[in-house]
Amino acid sequence: MERTIDNVKDIQAFLEVVLTDAHRQAERARAFLVSLGYGPSRRISLPAEMLLKISVLVRIHHWEQAGIMPYLETNLPSSGELLADIRAETKGTPPRFSGEELDRKALWVYLRRIASPPFEAAQADLAILGNMDTEQLLDLFAKLCWRHRHLALAQGGNHHEKN
Repeated sequence: MERTIDNVKDIQAFLEVVLTDAHRQAERARAFLVSLGYGPSRRISLPAEMLLKISVLVRIHHWEQAGIMPYLETNLPSSGELLADIRAETKGTPPRFSGEELDRKALWVYLRRIASPPFEAAQADLAILGNMDTEQLLDLFAKLCWRHRHLALAQGGNHHEKN
């Protein structure tokens, strides 16, 4: 039986997920370029292929830092491989990876394995990892919380204070 989307709300929800992700990826790519010193006072012009590749680089790095890459079952390159390809390409070496193809694959992985229906002002991705046992999931969650503990402190939260 072929699956079809027959509900306008389903289509709207899907488009909202895709558009929210596109906005998030554009912002991450911009932040990456700013971290390299580019911005309003130091502009750079890059071809669309390179911008797509930078977007995928940042996405993969985000997934690697979150510790979910092993569970995504994907043949995408590592962020290190992709960064090396970008650097080589800027020096005239033919690229190993196509930005457009990588972007298509990364979006597909995101839509199939990570994206959830959109939440009001969602600030994070939700990974759905079907092939993990409870202990692995709890270990991964503990590592994620530990890695991002500074965010709670940056917002003025100190959960060790006594009332």
